[in-house]
Amino acid sequence: MIATATPASAEVYALSESPVWDPVRKRLLWVDIVAGTVHEGMLDEGKVTATVRHCACR
Repeated sequence: MIATATPASAEVYALSESPVWDPVRKRLLWVDIVAGTVHEGMLDEGKVTATVRHCACR
């Protein structure tokens, strides 16, 4: 079987990983390691829409 990857969003991140679904708030959380940011988003018809960005910048 061959898997085909498709983008979940039109947004571009330096190194995004560790997506976690928060079922209570119905949101997706993920980090962009290089940028030092944590992102929140919502799922809609198989696509991710980023809604909030938290910066851990110093």
